[in-house]
Amino acid sequence: MMTFYPLCSCMHSFMTICIAHCVENEFSFVFNVEYYWRIFVYHLNTAIEAYFPVKRRSINARNKKKKAYPKNIIQMLSRKSIYWKRWRSTKDPGHQQAYKAYSVKCSKAIKAYYRDLETALYSLIT
Repeated sequence: MMTFYPLCSCMHSFMTICIAHCVENEFSFVFNVEYYWRIFVYHLNTAIEAYFPVKRRSINARNKKKKAYPKNIIQMLSRKSIYWKRWRSTKDPGHQQAYKAYSVKCSKAIKAYYRDLETALYSLIT
């Protein structure tokens, strides 16, 4: 899960009041810069947690994006789609056989693409 705070829906006025209140009360007795920074960061995080709505997004949502394949694989997938539509509309066994044969060809090309990608990554590491 990825957590983020959308800035557009923050209650700016309440957050400003919260930070101003901590500046008036706590920073007048601080003589060390590091301690000053720690107090400020603590109050800033407290204000963010209090006045920003929390949104959570699954990390897998980003993985559902369309995969980027080379042009030849995209063309093969497009042709496979055409074979599928043709077989779906006619229900002809010949069209089904053509679709299945081309589907196997596509899966082999995609596996070869990933194999080559992993080989290239492995050769970079070693």
